[in-house]
Amino acid sequence: MLLSGRPDERYPVTLSGARNEAQRVILSGARHERSEGSLECGGWTPLWFGPCTLVGGVAGSEPPSFFPDAMLANRTRILGFVCCSALAVIWARACYLGMALGPFYRVTLRDTALRVRPIPAPRGRILAADGSELAVDRCDADLAVHYRYLERPLDDGWLTTQALARLSRRQARDPARVEAAKQDVRGEVAAMWRALAELTGTDEAELARRGAAIQRRVERIAASVNRRRRERRTRQTAADESTAAPGGE
Repeated sequence: MLLSGRPDERYPVTLSGARNEAQRVILSGARHERSEGSLECGGWTPLWFGPCTLVGGVAGSEPPSFFPDAMLANRTRILGFVCCSALAVIWARACYLGMALGPFYRVTLRDTALRVRPIPAPRGRILAADGSELAVDRCDADLAVHYRYLERPLDDGWLTTQALARLSRRQARDPARVEAAKQDVRGEVAAMWRALAELTGTDEAELARRGAAIQRRVERIAASVNRRRRERRTRQTAADESTAAPGGE
């Protein structure tokens, strides 16, 4: 490697990684010298000049700062260009999907929201010789209602649960808000019965009568189950006491 400078000054330097071929490095304060291998001194920050690392210099002197700053600036520009290019590609693709392919995807999603459900057709009628109907299939729809909506009066515990589910934790501490929420639930139940009467073409009084009959049947079943449970518990308690009596004596 060729080092050029004033020939009257000699400074020890370190040059690591030099190849056999001559390289030209301009270093202030160094004499002309051809070297292969390693030269050493201290006081300089390593600088990268092509394929070799140059370390050395005058003690206390500051290394030239123009080269690292320029290299850092170039790397920053390259990194910024790569990031901006990637963002530009993503933005262009998003605009293309939203503007060019947006109508196509909206139509596709709307079509996939439709579901076709085949319903078996009713069987044919059976007619007599005079044309009167002997048998005909008729499609009937069943109506299912939650039992708590059938109760009269409405169960207070269920009302409280429904009211608290609509309130936040802070609002649930206010009795006035809880009572207002209960009134809202009662109003919704009454509105539901009016809507059912209009939908089915049945009088509200008839619906209330049917609901009362169902409520009596459910209460009768519940009373029977609870009675048998109490009797079984009583027999079990008596058996346990009779078994424990001889041991206690």
